[in-house]
Amino acid sequence: MQEAIKIRGARVHNLKNIDVDIPINQITCLKGPSGSGKSSLAFHTLYSESKRRFLNSMPDSFRFFSDRPLKADVDDIHPVLPVFALAQANPVISSRSCVMDVMGITEKLQKVFFFEGQQTCSTHKVPYEEMTLAEVIDGILGKEQLDDKLAIHVLIKKDDYINLFEGQALPTRSFNSEFFELRPLETSDDFLELVRIRYKSLNTIDKKLKEIPELNDGQKLFIYHEGLSKKLLEFDFSTIKACPICGEASIDHKLEYFSPYNALGACDVCSGHGAILVLDDKKVYKDLNLGVGDGGISLFNFKSIAKFKKPLIDDFRAIKISPYTPINRLPKKAMDIIENGGPKFPGLKKIMGYLERKKYKKHVRILLRRLQKEQKCTACDGSRVCADAANTMLMIDKKGYYYRDVLNYTVDELSYFLIDLVNSRKDFNNYVKNLLKTILGSFKTSHSIGLGNLRLLKKTKKLSPGEYQRLLMVKYLSYEGSGSLFIFDEPSLGLSDQEQLKLFNGIKTLRDQGNTVLIVEHSEIFHQKSDQVIEMGEGAGYKGGEVLFTGKIKKKKISYKLDVPKKRKPNSWIKVKDLVFEDRIAKSIKFPIDAITQVKGESSSGKTNFLIKALPELIKDEVEKKVGLHDFSAKDITLDDSFNDVLMISANMGNVTSRSTVGSFLGFSPEVRKHFARLEISRKLGLDKGHFSTNTEQGRCANCEGNGKLIVEMVYLEDIHLTCEDCKGRGLKPEYANIYDGRITAWEAFSRPMDEVIPFLKLTPKWRRVWDYVKILNLNYLSLNRKLNSLSGGERQRINLLGYLTKEIRGHLIFFENLAFGLSHQELERLCHFLRRLCDTGNTIVIIDNHPIFSEIAEQVTDFTSMPLLSKA
Repeated sequence: MQEAIKIRGARVHNLKNIDVDIPINQITCLKGPSGSGKSSLAFHTLYSESKRRFLNSMPDSFRFFSDRPLKADVDDIHPVLPVFALAQANPVISSRSCVMDVMGITEKLQKVFFFEGQQTCSTHKVPYEEMTLAEVIDGILGKEQLDDKLAIHVLIKKDDYINLFEGQALPTRSFNSEFFELRPLETSDDFLELVRIRYKSLNTIDKKLKEIPELNDGQKLFIYHEGLSKKLLEFDFSTIKACPICGEASIDHKLEYFSPYNALGACDVCSGHGAILVLDDKKVYKDLNLGVGDGGISLFNFKSIAKFKKPLIDDFRAIKISPYTPINRLPKKAMDIIENGGPKFPGLKKIMGYLERKKYKKHVRILLRRLQKEQKCTACDGSRVCADAANTMLMIDKKGYYYRDVLNYTVDELSYFLIDLVNSRKDFNNYVKNLLKTILGSFKTSHSIGLGNLRLLKKTKKLSPGEYQRLLMVKYLSYEGSGSLFIFDEPSLGLSDQEQLKLFNGIKTLRDQGNTVLIVEHSEIFHQKSDQVIEMGEGAGYKGGEVLFTGKIKKKKISYKLDVPKKRKPNSWIKVKDLVFEDRIAKSIKFPIDAITQVKGESSSGKTNFLIKALPELIKDEVEKKVGLHDFSAKDITLDDSFNDVLMISANMGNVTSRSTVGSFLGFSPEVRKHFARLEISRKLGLDKGHFSTNTEQGRCANCEGNGKLIVEMVYLEDIHLTCEDCKGRGLKPEYANIYDGRITAWEAFSRPMDEVIPFLKLTPKWRRVWDYVKILNLNYLSLNRKLNSLSGGERQRINLLGYLTKEIRGHLIFFENLAFGLSHQELERLCHFLRRLCDTGNTIVIIDNHPIFSEIAEQVTDFTSMPLLSKA
């Protein structure tokens, strides 16, 4: 048996032809500076090549529907294990996706309710009971007080009749659904009469139907009565279940009714999203302190709607109301004109209605989405499913629990519910028992890593990066099997020390089952507890890519001592009272001004909701002296007048494409293009900056369209990627790529490390400042054409930070989220010096991060876990 996965001659990105052994059935941790080659080794080499070889072993029909990675630049990997990887990325592709979907328990819970649940009446909420057809019809028609002399007609679809009564004569009457009438036989009608009976003889209808031998159990039958206007009653022959109170019949129970991802199960109103889109007032009204004439309605900023501004002002003047009266002081009749219209202005409702009718146009759909917000669907109570599934009930000790209510539980609440279900009922079959065991196993893992307070239906897109990462981890930690390889990228993100220990215990369970685990991680706790540590370095980029150390790290007390200026005693404070977010209230929050505050706490403590989603927005309104409309609020915010702006900086880079590069994101690439466009040779050739870009028709290679590679699609083999012969893989037209400034060519300026290029450019004061930040954050080894999707987590985080620092920042309140993500101890020390420098230039900094190193530079450390959060009720 193999003792290790042997990687030989790895040269991906900055890896320098290294040889590495990953012990099988052990936990190995990769450490080292950001950009040192950890992700290149773990994901771009081991995972990519393992997945490629695994997919190549599959039949062609399977490989056709799978993305196959390119062959990694490595001599050999042996053995290749089945591989599962979790990188720091959010692959959410559906707006329906929620917590229970990510955890992988949605389908399992659906099956539990399908097999064990009872359907209930949508009106009376009581379980359906088996009834005769006569009892059901009497229950429905009896309420209508119909004439008992009128006949009841049992109908069957014409096609069903022909199949059942093959060769027999057609009945004497048929039913036309278009005109809703019973009439003498017309072969074009879609229903035929099967039985006719007087209402007073209703109790004989079951007997008459059973006397027809051709009818099978489950056959669809329809009841027509002249007294029922435009309504046919639908039933299944011999298998009738209905409400004992009103006679409402059950439908054919199908598993598909429990899924919001198909037409049968999705709620009719919200189409399975659990929410509907409504006009968002805070997107329509920019500032309630402004009038409609001076920009109070942001809706008029859209070109297609701006034309309605003048008619609204004219209507205001006609009723002698100034268009510059603040919106929050307008009388009711003025607001009515805004909403419903006046003599000239059509009103916001009509404008939105017009846009809704034009949704077939892409730009209109985009405009509408920018003006809307999600609101919980009242039809399904946010459960996403149709009424028939939502009203299905499970009984525990004679008490019923509806599917729609259970879906609105938290993870812990559903766990307790299922435990009670298992303890109270012993009649489940083995299949359902295994489903319940699997779900409870996932919930046990979820609770242990701080996810118990998450609501099952909380949208994935509203989760913090740490919550989303741990939700994905639940599926992996619940894995039951052996002989596989798991690769994780910084799973400790956003976790306290105690939560990290719980998570590592879950990873140990994977190892103990006979699996191999490789972790890219900066946490000292993970380093000390892993079976083996591989240290990469010694620097980043071209200074890294080598293995410095392999072995077990001795346990030691973790301490952080920084050589930074002593902390100052704060003189003034930001004070916030009664901050309300959803159903919870933070009574008092305060931060020192011109100082650094660290906020730490467990993942479920509310840091993300209160300090990232709510507080920056409210303080920004105070700084800009505007009245905004939000779903959160604060009773009182106290701060001085020294703030110029409020920034919220996280590790999320937003939407970047596969062509996005370091240079384009930071803004240095245009400066390089300007440099080469100013050369004497460029002026003589009539070149401008567009000729030095792979994204313009002027500059990009026509053969490969700026990609540098050509793809030859193969039917039965892997696609072949060939270097473009015209541009030699550069993406630029050769005549422009080779233009020389006396030191380097245009292509070399984009492909060499920035510290070999940027210092020689003629930079403005703004770009000199940005270049200083690049060096402080240790990113000068990157090249301008380095793709953003190839960067490590720490590199992406610092690049994102630099994106905010392209303008001079003074007198700002800056919130940082998960600032330690992807950074080693040495990089964090440098970052702490940078933060102190940022603070010393008149900025107030709030760091929402659990890493203990920030306590060394913070004037205040707040533990949000111990902060009392009250219920809004």
